[in-house]
Order: sequence, then C-alpha cells, then structure tokens
Amino acid sequence: MAKLIFSICSESVSIDALTNNVSIFHIIENIKSVKFPVTFYRLIITSEWQREVGEEDMEFESRAQLINTEGRPVKEWKAIIKFDKLRHRHFVMIRNVEFDKPGEYCFLIFLKKKEMTDWGDPVHRIPILLSSVPELPNIMG
Repeated sequence: MAKLIFSICSESVSIDALTNNVSIFHIIENIKSVKFPVTFYRLIITSEWQREVGEEDMEFESRAQLINTEGRPVKEWKAIIKFDKLRHRHFVMIRNVEFDKPGEYCFLIFLKKKEMTDWGDPVHRIPILLSSVPELPNIMG
C-alpha cells in the first residue's frame, strides 16, 4: 500500500514552475479568534505519497474527513489518485470550512485501493486547535 510522506493543512500553496518545489504558506495548526464561528474560505491539504513496487498502474481513492470537537465527522472530500511516478503530490482544496466553537478539531486522512470498499484506519491525523481570545479594547475612541 502506498505510504504517506507528509500531509499539512494550510491557507495557500505555491509550486515553482522551474524547480517543481512546493511552498506551503500559512500552516493551520492553532487558530485564535475573538468570536465563533470562524470560517475559512479556502484551506488546502497538501500530501505527498510514495507508491510501492507493483502499484504503478493502480488507482487509489483518498479521503480527507473533518472531525469536530465531539469526535463526529462534519464533512469529507474524496479524490482518485493514480501514481504515475514513484512519489505523488496531492492537493485537496476545501472551501467554506466553518469551525463553530473552540476546541480540538482534526482532519483524518485515509487511502484505499479504488476497488476496495473498506477505508480501514486513517493513515494520518492533522490536529487543529481553536482557542478563544479576549477582544482588545478600542483605544481609538
């Protein structure tokens, strides 16, 4: 089974056209807000996978699942991945994600062979901590 090298949640990603290097900006791990809910209009989960010998022509299905503070799934995003190279970068763009209250949320990352029905256990967990902070006083009058 293909192996996950890394998976990171951020607000933006850039790929250099000349070098193929990836830059990940504004990594989401600890969010502080004066009020809730907090909405992110775009989040990107960047993952890099490495296939194993014999998986060159296989298709896989990936799933990112947002888990709320009660441990329940809120939303999920699926995609098909085909490993045409030894390593494969995969980007999941998520729109309009709302975090309704402070606490720990997480994205669970799954991967399965396309023809399989069982997702099994997640291969990675991306925790996101949301904290409430006091509003600053208005000193401008």
